[in-house]
Parts: sequence; C-alpha cells; structure tokens
Amino acid sequence: MESEGIGHHCGVALIRLLKPVEYFVEKYGTVFYGLKNLYLLMEKQRNRGQDGAGIACVKLDLEPGFPFIDCQRSIAQDPIKDVMYKCEKLASEKLQELDGGLRRNGRILKHRVPFTGEVFLGHVRYGTDSDNSEDRCHPIPHENNWMTRNLVLAGNFNLTNVDELFSELVELGQHPREKSDTITLLENISHFLDKENNDLYVKYFAAGHGMQDCFRLIADNINVPRILRQAAAHWDGGYVIGGLLGHGDAFALRDPSGIRPAFYYVDEEVAVVASERPVIQSVFGCGVDEVREIGPGNALVIKRDGTVFQERVIDPLPYRGCTFERIYFSRGGDAAIYRERERLGRNLVPEVLQALDGDLENAVFGFIPNTSELSYYGLVKGMEEQMDRIKEEKILALGPAPDPAEVRKILALKVRVEKVAFKDAKIRTFIQEDKSREFLVSHAYDVTYDSVKPTDALVVIDDSVVRGTTLTNSILKNLDRLRPRKIVVVSSAPQIRYPDCYGIDIAKIDNLIAFKAATALCKERGMEARLREVYEKCKIQQQLMVASADPDLFINHVKAVFEPFTYQEVSDKVAQLVRPKEFQSEIKVVYQTIEGLHKAMPDYKGDWYFTGDYPTPGGMKVVGRAFINYYEGRNERAYGVISSNLGKTCLVIGSGGREHTFAWKLAQSKQVGAVWVAPGNGGTQDVQVGRVTIKNVKLDLSPTKGFQDVIDFCSANGVDLVAVGPEQPLVDGIVDALHAAGIKVFGPSKAAALLEGSKAFCKDFMAKYSVPTAEFKSFKGVGELDAAIKYINESPFDVVVKASGLAAGKGVVVPETKEEAIAALKECLEGRVFGEAGDEVVIEEKLEGPEVSVFGLSDGYTVLPLLPAQDHKRAYDDDKGPNTGGMGAFCPTPLVCEDLLKEITDKVLQPTVDGMRKEGTPFVGCLYAGLMLTKNGPKNLEFNVRFGDPETQVVLPLLKTDLYDLMCACAEQRLSSINVEFHTGAACTVVMASGGYPGSYHKGYEITGLKNAMSVPGVTVFHAGTKIRPISPNKGNPALGQRTVETSGGRVLAVTAVARSLPEAQTRAYVGMRCINFIGGFYRKDIGKKLLRLPTEDFTTMQSDPLKKQSVESIFSMSSPTHHGDVSGGTGLTYLAAGVDKAAGDAAKDGIQPYVRRTSRSGCMASSEDTSGMCDLLTAGHRDAVLVTGTAGVGTKLKVAADVEKYDTLGTDLVALCVNDVVSHGAEPIFFTDYYATGKQRVAQTVAIVKGMGEGCIQAGCSLFPGEKAELPGIFPRGEFDMAGFAVGAADRSTVLPKKDAMQEGDVLIGLASSGIHANGFSLVRRVIASQGLSYNAPAPFDASRSLGDVFLTPTRIYVKAVMPLCNGGMLKGAAHIAAGGLLESVAKILPVNLMARIDTTAWELPAVFRWLLEVGRIEPRELARTFNCGVGMVLVVAQGDETAVMQELSNHGEEPFVIGQLAVNDASRKSSSEMSQSMTKPTRSRVKLDNIEASWLKTTRFTSLTADDFQNTRKVRTAVLISGTGTNLQALIDCCRLPTFPAEVSLVVSNVPGVGGLERAAAAKVPHMTLNHKEFPDRSSFEGALHDILVRNNIQLICLAGFMRILTDEFVCKWPNKIINIHPSLLPAFPGLNCHRRVLEKGVKVTGCTVHYVTAGDHVDCGPIIIQEAIPVEDDDTPESLTERVKVHCEWKAYPRALALVAEGKAPIVDGKVKIEAY
Repeated sequence: MESEGIGHHCGVALIRLLKPVEYFVEKYGTVFYGLKNLYLLMEKQRNRGQDGAGIACVKLDLEPGFPFIDCQRSIAQDPIKDVMYKCEKLASEKLQELDGGLRRNGRILKHRVPFTGEVFLGHVRYGTDSDNSEDRCHPIPHENNWMTRNLVLAGNFNLTNVDELFSELVELGQHPREKSDTITLLENISHFLDKENNDLYVKYFAAGHGMQDCFRLIADNINVPRILRQAAAHWDGGYVIGGLLGHGDAFALRDPSGIRPAFYYVDEEVAVVASERPVIQSVFGCGVDEVREIGPGNALVIKRDGTVFQERVIDPLPYRGCTFERIYFSRGGDAAIYRERERLGRNLVPEVLQALDGDLENAVFGFIPNTSELSYYGLVKGMEEQMDRIKEEKILALGPAPDPAEVRKILALKVRVEKVAFKDAKIRTFIQEDKSREFLVSHAYDVTYDSVKPTDALVVIDDSVVRGTTLTNSILKNLDRLRPRKIVVVSSAPQIRYPDCYGIDIAKIDNLIAFKAATALCKERGMEARLREVYEKCKIQQQLMVASADPDLFINHVKAVFEPFTYQEVSDKVAQLVRPKEFQSEIKVVYQTIEGLHKAMPDYKGDWYFTGDYPTPGGMKVVGRAFINYYEGRNERAYGVISSNLGKTCLVIGSGGREHTFAWKLAQSKQVGAVWVAPGNGGTQDVQVGRVTIKNVKLDLSPTKGFQDVIDFCSANGVDLVAVGPEQPLVDGIVDALHAAGIKVFGPSKAAALLEGSKAFCKDFMAKYSVPTAEFKSFKGVGELDAAIKYINESPFDVVVKASGLAAGKGVVVPETKEEAIAALKECLEGRVFGEAGDEVVIEEKLEGPEVSVFGLSDGYTVLPLLPAQDHKRAYDDDKGPNTGGMGAFCPTPLVCEDLLKEITDKVLQPTVDGMRKEGTPFVGCLYAGLMLTKNGPKNLEFNVRFGDPETQVVLPLLKTDLYDLMCACAEQRLSSINVEFHTGAACTVVMASGGYPGSYHKGYEITGLKNAMSVPGVTVFHAGTKIRPISPNKGNPALGQRTVETSGGRVLAVTAVARSLPEAQTRAYVGMRCINFIGGFYRKDIGKKLLRLPTEDFTTMQSDPLKKQSVESIFSMSSPTHHGDVSGGTGLTYLAAGVDKAAGDAAKDGIQPYVRRTSRSGCMASSEDTSGMCDLLTAGHRDAVLVTGTAGVGTKLKVAADVEKYDTLGTDLVALCVNDVVSHGAEPIFFTDYYATGKQRVAQTVAIVKGMGEGCIQAGCSLFPGEKAELPGIFPRGEFDMAGFAVGAADRSTVLPKKDAMQEGDVLIGLASSGIHANGFSLVRRVIASQGLSYNAPAPFDASRSLGDVFLTPTRIYVKAVMPLCNGGMLKGAAHIAAGGLLESVAKILPVNLMARIDTTAWELPAVFRWLLEVGRIEPRELARTFNCGVGMVLVVAQGDETAVMQELSNHGEEPFVIGQLAVNDASRKSSSEMSQSMTKPTRSRVKLDNIEASWLKTTRFTSLTADDFQNTRKVRTAVLISGTGTNLQALIDCCRLPTFPAEVSLVVSNVPGVGGLERAAAAKVPHMTLNHKEFPDRSSFEGALHDILVRNNIQLICLAGFMRILTDEFVCKWPNKIINIHPSLLPAFPGLNCHRRVLEKGVKVTGCTVHYVTAGDHVDCGPIIIQEAIPVEDDDTPESLTERVKVHCEWKAYPRALALVAEGKAPIVDGKVKIEAY
C-alpha cells in the first residue's frame, strides 16, 4: 500500500449520557455504559491512529473534595486496549470496595469510582513527530480549582499558523509551555474560558448575587460558542476539536471549510460525536439518516443540563471536505464512501485501456492491499462492462449465422482477476527512520507465483502513489518476479503534488514522487530559472502574517513548477523514477484525473494535495515553506515542528549596538530557537523577535580563567554557535579557548586577531603582502619619541597618529598641523592617554578622500564581501568635533560600484586572507577594511577583525541570506557553497549619544519614545549603552510595571531605517530619532547628507544604478563637507521649523498601508498616492442602489485614550459609529474614510488609530479609504487631536430601513448586547471618574482584573455582518443604533408617531460598568438610559413570530440577542393635533417606556467588595501625605496605592491649609484626613510637634510631601530619618525653589522634568539625595502654564509613585550621601 508513506491525524469520540447513572445501571446492568461505548467508538476508529490513546471523564454535581475529572492515556503497543484496561482496573478496584447495595447508587458511584461520570471524551492518536510520549496524547487537561475554568481538550487537527497564535498568547501575557498546536489551542481556549468566567462573575456579583450564587449562575450561563468564537478567530487549519468543561458542558468544533469530518447522533439517552459516521451507526445501532454532520464553522454544544444545540462559531467558507481522507483513511463501511471508491475505480477504465493498448484479453487485474480493494472492484466492474462490449462486437462480427463454437469461445472471455499481491508483514513504514525504511518495505509485500503469464500485462491498482519508495523498493520488485510483459500501476487518487497541512501527514514536498518528476523535467529542459523564481516568491510570501489577509497569501506559487508539463508527461516521468534497477518489465503509471475525482466525489472539494488549491492562507504558506526547504536542501517538515525541537542556540558576546544587531538578525533565522547575549544591554534583555526570545546572561569574559565561564555556559545550554562581537575578547583569545572545548565560534583566533590588536603588525603585514595602504612608520616607547618627532617633521605629507593597540575606536588622532601631531604623539607615548594601547604608535600618511567600510566574511580561504557602507566618525555635524566610535552610517554607499567592490576584494580582502593562511594563522570571521577612496585608488587605512559599529546596524538589515548559515559556513570552512543575497533598497542609522560623549558623561537617565520610534515604518532601534531600570511589577497599573530603559553608556542608541532609497531611509531614521528623548542626548543631523547634496541627476543615477562606475575624481570631490544644519537641508526657514513634520506624515502614510490593503473589497480601490478612492457599485454588488452615509466622531473618549496612551481602539470606534448608523438604514457599508487633525504628528499614534480603523473595516466588510492626516500647529496644542469618520453604504430600495409604515402593535424588539460604554457619554464618564478621584490606570472597582482605561476603551461593537443578512432577507422593520441620545432617544428615532416602544429592563442584566456609574455618579436611571446604551448596542424591530428565526441568525454570527420588549399603541397619537404637537417635542417620554427600571437597575450592588484587596492581601507601608493645595500628586499616590501589589498605602492626609481641594480628594477616596492649620500655633516648633504626634498616633512609617508649602526644620526631619520624600518640578540640581518652569523657559533649556528626593537634615531646600527623575522635552510653543501641566501629567504622576514604591520596599537606600537603587 503505497500510501503507507503517510499518516493521519487522529480520531475523536465524545459521549454525553443524558440520563442519570442509575438509569444505565438499571437498564443495561452496568455503571460503565458510557466508558464501554466510548471504547467501542475508539476501537472502530483504530484506522485513524495507533500511536496513542486517551480517555477523559467529567462527573456532574460532585461535592467539594472529590475529583470530578478522570483521565488516562497510553502509548502501549495497543494503546486503545491498554488505556481501557487502565480505566477498568482503576474503576474495578474502587467498585470492589463498595457493598452490593451501594454499587447501584449513582451518587455514591460517582463520588467513589473513577470513570462513572456523565461526559466522556476519547482520542486515538497518530503521531507526526518522534516524541510519542503520554504527554503528547489527548485528551489534555487544563486544571483549575474552579470547576468552570477546567478544560479537557482532544482533537483531530493541524494548524498552519501556530507561530502567530503562539505570539498572540505571549502578547496576552501568557507563557505557553511549548510551541505546538495542541498546547497553543489549549491555552488559547483556556484564556477565553477564564475571561468568560471573570466577565460573568463581575456581572452577577455587581448585580447583587452572593458568591456561591455567582458560581452557580456562571455554570448555568457560560457561553461556550462565545468562548470558541473568540479563541478560534485567527485559527488557520483543519480541525475537529472536542472539549469538556469541568462543570459538565461539552462541545465539538469543526473548521469553517469542513476539512476534517465530524458526525453526531442524539437520542433520549445519549449525545455522541465521532470522526466517522459508520462508527456511530455500528455502536449505537442507528440509521444513516439519524447520524448528522456538524456543519463547517459550527460547534455542537451539550450543556450540563443536557440541552444539545448546534451554533455557528466561525463564518463557513466554501466546503472543502477532505477527499484523500475518503479515498484512503475513512472506513469503507460508510455507504457513501463505498460508492465513491467504487466510482474512482470505474472512472479509470479509459486511461487503463489506453495503457493496455485496448488488449483486455491479455491483461490480469489485481490490487495492492488493503484500502485499494474497493476501487479495484469498481475498476473490474468497469472492465467487465468493457469486456461485454468487446464480446458483443465480436459476436456481431461473426455475421447472421455464427458458429456456436465461436460464440461459446467469445462468451468465455472474461476479465482476468488474481490476488497477485498480499501483505506479508505488518510494518508501519511511515514511522521508521529513512535509512532502515528501504530494507523494511522490501519485505512488506509478497506475490502469488504463476498467477501471471509472460505474455500478460499486469494491472495493479493502489489507493495512491505518494512517494514511490514502496513501489520501487518492494511492490515492483516483487511483481517483476512474475515476469509480466508490462506492469501498469494504477492510482485511484490523482497525482499528489503538494503537501497537506490539515491533518494528513504529508509534510515534505520533495518526498512526493509527482513533485520529483516535475522538478526533474524542469532540470532536463533547462528550466532551473523557473525553480529559482518560485523560490523567491515563496520567500517573500513567508514574511506575510496569515491574519493580514494579504492577496499574495491566496496564491500557490509552487503551481508554476508543474505548469509547463502535461498530466501525462508527469505520469510518464513518475514511471521512470519508480522503475527499480535491473527491472525486466515495461512500466506504465496511470493516475486518476482531477475530473474523475470530482465525478466520483461531487460533494467533496478538498483536493489541495492534488491541485494546490488550498482553502486557507496558511496552506499557501505551508506549500511555500515546503518548497523553500526543498530548494535549500533542508530535510525538514514544512509544519508541525513543535518546541521539543527548540532550534539552534546562539550566544552573542558583547554589549553594544553591533551585538544587538547580531542577536536581532540571528533570531530571525528559522534554524535558531534561542539567542543569549553576554552581557547584552537593555535592547537584548528578554526581547521577543518573532518566535525567539533574546535574553541576557552575565558571564566572566576576562581571559584570566581561560573563558571557562563561557565554556561552561555553552555546555550547560547546548550552544550551537558563539558569535563574538567586540575586538577585546578576540585579541584575548576567546576563540582559541572555545575551539579547544569543541564549541563552534564565529571569529578569528588570537593570532589572527593581531591584525586589529596591533596596528604596527597590521601595517607591516599589509606592506609584506602588497595590500594598498598609506605610507607609515612605527615607533615604540618613549625611547623612540625623538625619532618619531623627526619622522613627523621630515615627512613630505600630513600625518595621522595612531595608538597601535586597542583603544575602543578612539586611538586615532587626525591633527591639522605638525605641531598638533607632535603633541598627540607625546600624549600617547609620554602621557599614556591610551594606556598600554599607546605604548607603540603608528605614524602614517594622511590620505584624502571619502572613507568607506567593507566587511568581508572569510572561512580562511574564501572571502564574501557584504554591501559597502559609510560611517561618520566625528561627534558633530559637518564632521566637526572629536573622533568617536561612529555617530551614524548608511548602506550601500553608491561610491563603491560593482567593479570597485571587486577591486577591493581582489586587492585588499583576498590577499589578506591568503597571507594570513600563509602565516599559519588562517583568518575566520569578519574582516573589516576601513578604506579611503583616494585619487590613486582605494587604500586600506586599517583592518578590524570583527563587524564595525555602527556599520553593522545598516549592513545586516539589508542581508537577505540567513546570518546563522553564513556564520556557520565561516566556522565550518564551507563558505564557497554559500550564495550571499541582499534586499534591495538602502539603510541609514543615526546614533544618539549621551551629553559629553566621547568625553565624560552621566548615566541613568530614562529614555522615552522608543515604542513610538519603532512604530515608524522600516525603523528598528538598536541599543548600545542602555540597561533596564529595575521596577517592581504592578499588574493593576501598567504605568508602574512597564519596562523602563535608561542610559548606561556613551553611544546609547542607533535608530536604523530601511527603505527603498537612501533619502527615504534617512528621512525615516530621523523621524524615529525625533521620537526619542533622554536628558542630554544628542545626535548628528547630517548623516548621509554629503551624498544628498550632489546634483539631483547625479544622485538619482547613483541610487538607481549603484553598480555604475564612478570616476575617482568625482568620488574624491565628495570628501569636503559643508554645513548643512537640520536634515531638511539649507539654512533658511523650513516647513519642519514651522511645526509641520512632512517626513513624519510620509512615514505614517507608509505605516498605515498594510492595514488599508487588508480591507480591500470588490469594487473599491483606495489611492496610495493621495486621500482619494473609487467605488464601482456594480462591481460591489449593487445595481439599483440607494446610497446611505454615516458621519461621526468619538467625542471626549479621545481624552481617555490620551491619558492611557492607547489609541488603536479609537479607530475601531470611529468606524463602528459610522457603519452601525449605515446598517441601521438597511445599507451595506461599502467604504469608510476619515479626517484626522493634530497639533504634532506622532507616527505611532497615527498608525495605531488607522490600524484600529482597518480592524473595524474588516469587521464591517468595507474598504478603508484613508483620509487626510493634517498637522495643524497653532490650532491644536501638541498632543491634542481630533478626528471624524465617514461611511458610505448602499441599499436596495426594498431593504431601506426603517419601514415605519410596516410597523404595528405587537412587533417584537430584539436587543443586541453592547461591548461596554461604546463611544457616547464620555463627558459624564470623565466627570464621574474625576469625582471619585480615580485614574484610568487604577483597577476598575467593579472588575479588579482590568484597569478603568481598559474597560472604557473597549471598542464599540460592530453589528454589520450580523444584521445585513436580516436586512437582505426582509426580516427587519427597523434597526436603531444606540449612540447619541442613549437607549431612550435612539429607539424613539425609528418609530412612527402612532407607536411607542415598551422595553422591559429586566430582560437583560445591566452590565457592571453601568451599575457602577449609576451608583457612584448618583445618576437617575432614566438619565442613564438617555445618555448610554445600558448594555444594548442595537435594537431591531421584527414582526411577531419572526423573533425565533431572527435570534438564531444573530446567534450564528456571534451576537447575544434578547427580546427586550414590543411595540404598542402610542397614547399620545390619540390626542388632538395641538396636544400631539406639544408631546412630540419630547418624543422619548411618550414613545419609549422603560418598564421596571427602578426595580431592576437600582437593586443593591456591592462595588466596595470588588476591590483589589479581595484578590490579594498585602502588608503595606503606612504613608502620610502632607499637602497645602489641590493635591494632584496626592491623587496619583492614592490611585497607585489602591493596587494590590503596590507596597505602600496612603493612611493619612494632613493639610496645613483648611478647605483645600486635596482634602476633598482624600474624602472621595475614603482616606483619613485632617487639617492642622499652622496659623493656629505660636511657632514652627509647636506646629511640628503636633504634626509629629499625629503621625506617630496613626502608625505612619513614611511621609510624602505633595505641594506642602512649609519648610520643615532639621529637628523634625531628624525624627524621621530617611522617611520623608518630596517632589520638585524640575531636574534638580537645576532650578530649585519657586517659579522653576518660568526660569526653564527663560534660560532656553530644552529638557525639563521633575525630581523626587529625600528630605534630609542639613540640606538646603530641594537639595536632598535624588531618588528618581522623569524628563520631557521643552517644546518651542511651551508657556509656563503648558509646561506646568505637561510636567505634572507626564513626569510627576509617574515619578512619585515609583519613588514611593522604591522607598517603601527599601530599595532606594542612601549610601555615602547618594541613593543607590537596588535591583528588584
């Protein structure tokens, strides 16, 4: 059986007993009715998996203290029988312990005996990886002490986008234990199960239910379809998932394409699910029509009360039921499958006859056992019919009086059938290792001798011909022993050309014989370029995310491999390839055609392995990945590689930007699973890059111990490759030490590193091997000082003075005069400014020309040059200031064309590598040539033996080839086999350095804006001198628990941008740079500007054709810089200086394009050049359409988003408000556009908002036409913005709503649940928040698991896809989008004058957020209904009697509908015209009546109980806050102290001024407070004495001064040593005292902020030891007032809580007069 080369993913069985256990004991005489029937279901699905089996059972209504889930799994030789034996053994042992009478007591049995529950889940497993442990077997549990949070999962599935789903889990804050589809699904569903539990608990507790009642209500009302709908939103693959919840709910979910099969049966006793129909029929004796199929995208849900229903979870896609499963894997006992397989055989008759040349008389037919038997029967029956036709023709040819003997002879003709082959050994060849497989398969089959004559053609049919190995190695060899003249191998399946990734285990495309045939034909016919083209397209496709819905994800590029060849050509080539050596017979291979397949199985279209038409984007990526593996020679699976194969582990040595770039690039390799950096920096500490987490590790890098710490780490962690970044470890011999320990390392040996370790050695080496360089001479020690001075004076050229040793890139002095040169020489030799590195100097000729950097990778023999780059060494613009390690770079430099690069390689790099090998010190690693392009050609200034910094940050981002491959190839001396490729475009990096660099500088300043910079398209920020500031984790307040990066070095960051051209890359880099701030930071503004100042036509030529040869004179002329100022160019006024950042606008425009492309729909085309768009209504599906528009803004919700700094949901809100209005008029939204205006363009903010718009448009099914993003300085203050949205929809005239004339008394009102507040009423929300003294980062009082910001920024629900089918079906009379005017006024707008709406407010539970607003805001219920949606986002009007069908349709789309009322006659309509006119001026009072509103909405709530203290009790430091005014900083402290993990609490507020706002804040927060008026005391001492006594009586431990306008005496301070902290609104020691903001502006300072410091005795005011500082830039348009506000909001409210946390936890001690922050 050729298809034994593949396997299948598993079978599922689920049983729910619908009667009590006692019922089955009485009727069937066994308590194990469910268990035994589950065993039968599993046994009859043995064909689906024999590697493992498992059984789980859930028992309903058990008392606490008893296990309610039983689970057993097995990987024994016969796992199904073994797992059943385990279950029965456990159960029997417990059963024997019970007395006879108790054995019939269901309650006792369930509590005492395992596997006696009501819900069972079984699984049979086929393993696709080598780890066949019990841990891999299903069912897999996710355990929890709360019943309703327990989940048991089993499935028949394979997901194609596990990496993406895994990343989503990580973003949710989870830490999945492995990256497999099973664990990913389990954690994914469990996350939303936990969320459902939490949401329901909040809902019921807020409504006044007791805790036990809450859990009962959760169990009754947990919404399984909603959980699955949220969890499966981004799944891509084929699946049937069976699951049990701990309280008794069960489900089976099927993929939306129907790829994997699932069937169910329900009677009064049981509900059953299985992977195959006949299995259920056999076990339960039911008819074929009683077993139904679970619909694609549907979930069959069985509630704990026995209710069974099927609900749509995911919108179904075109049905693509798996055909190959029916051909081979499924049981032939299924009547439909039996007929299909027979038809497959019949359909092959014409092709087989052609292969036999029509000679049936000399043909023998047989089959390859076992599953091909049914198609064999079909083929034989077809041949018999053909034989009958032949007989008829022969008889007719005998004439009217035939010879009876001839007739008998003709009638004796029959189709000859023989059992020519049989299976001699049961060998599962598909789980054997490849090397042993050939031997094993050769013994798998044998033949029936003498069953075939030498004159016969032998026709053998198999279910499929997949790999060809079984044919070649066993079947054909054995059949050839029968010596037929011809063998015709027939496959009942078409050519399997492509891998499967949905459950059939075909993971490697190069194993498929049809693919081998096509690629062999390509190579024979000189079409290798076609294979290369396919490879390139597949590589590009792999970069796309499945969730992006990019059009390229729906293209199978591998089809191009087969396109040049006919079906028959591929079959003939297969025949050649499978022909064994020394084979006697002729071979033909006949495949089923695609047409024949569809004719045999008209209802099943899942044929992707034959046609390449994958039903999901993930399938397209898998086939592309499989082709890439083939092309690159990787023997790897294209999917399903779980995290037990962790990938390669890399260790990067170093701590700079170069090392961050190494780690970042290595993490992108598909071969790499882990990257460590020693010691690393803030950018490499626990950073996720794709699926790889980069981590820092502290190792001893000193050579004194032989790098043993590094060796030990590599051994303990299985490090596969060490990449050494900096020069010092190389010179110290780290490579030699690692080599000696057998560790692979990228880098040169100690001897080879001398090229950089000694410039004197390097210069002598270059002279010896004729490497072009400057004239030079070396001098060693003070004794040769005079000779060196003489050399300088007598040299006919200007000189450069270089320290010979390593000086961290600073050992080169470029003097302007000979006097400066001599001075530099003396400093080096006499002053020893460079230490030992300067004990020897090189004095060389000063060359003129531009400098370029070329990296050459070497394995000791071969040199591969990378793209050339240029860096900028001087610290300041226009190449002014001291030399540095590098302030920026760009790549590729157009100065180095292809010819020049070859010249550099041939004359500089290759001679050096050859010379080092001749010297006995082969160079392995990166040879970095620093070159000067002189009039006499390129000359090498010096060599470095490692990648340069910052050139690495521009070279590696453009590298397309896998860096891990390159480094390994160098280390393994196989570089000649590697082809280096690069991305098109250019890269530019700009370095931001600490103030004072390259001299002395301060450290420890917080860096802000990194996230915004990284949001600029194409920008990556590489860290160098950074570290992570230790901050306590605060789950309830992200602002307190966030990752804070601070400066720790001279060169701090490199902002790198990759773009299509150098000008664009440079622009992006500076946009990113302008987002970042830290105190004292500076950067050059002219990186790459020399090139950009060339005449436009010259630069354009160089950019478009960098390989074009440039003259030496033109290159040399570029070496003299001129002043350029800002990046915008020129010295005059610029648009940027006027406040409009066009570069940021362009960056934002590019950043939003991916989100725009995702929303593309038929008939709509958004312009990529401007803000326009076009719509063809006919193409969009509308002929005679009415256009409907919706316009909206999100109001003051903007303020909440700005406070929380979360903007993406605003975009979704804007779309939702518009499209919900459109759909409420019966129209389908076609496109959406927007207008966004701001005072200062922030790329990250803009992109986030448009990302949210894109998400909203996808939900609504409309196209996004991005509108203008205007920057309006002077109209909007910095940081302020507003936006509006516009949606256009189309409706057929018959579907336009509302249909007021059709509405009548008794029509039903159906409400659709809202997602929360939505976007209306936020002015009132903000007022309530302010009145309670809360911040949006504080935990929500009604749901401590979420912050208030998270709750209020939940986006508006979009109802389009749920409501449009009802509109198109004519089932709606009206739809009211509940927005402005709340529930009352929104419903009233759609009603006719003669009718009113009666709404029963008990029909739904008022959500907790509204109950909280109602209570704490003391809002009247009707006012609440007039302002907010109150939990109802849309109200539909339907005819009485239609409500059931409407609600079912809504549920299928994931909505939560509920009947909330009906229409009634409006009494006001019976009044006189004048009376009615008056009453209609207030329509809501007479047209919408809310019944039972007080009774249902004003019932007791207990929000005070739902605080963080319910979740964690923490001993907190008691803190007093002393105030004199409004207490804004007091509020920040109160908010943070509410968090359960915050280490302090505000226990007392004392004001020395009566009646101030701070006391009101304390009262609102229920914090003890008092006034101690200093004016009522005779002197300061008595006032402070009273204050001290109050603090002591209240057990105060810490004191915070928050605007306390009294200077405390030393006497008081000494009583509270190191226990008093204060906040000051400037960066101390600058600007102490009053009016600091005014003084900041007067002095023209560019950075300000706040300082939190200790108050200690003897210090002047504002001069205590500093704990923490926060900084912001001073803007050009700041006033003292605006600066006060910005410092308060962005600095003080962040810094004070952080400082309090540090002091409260004892992690900010004063040591030697300074604060030493300790790590958390």
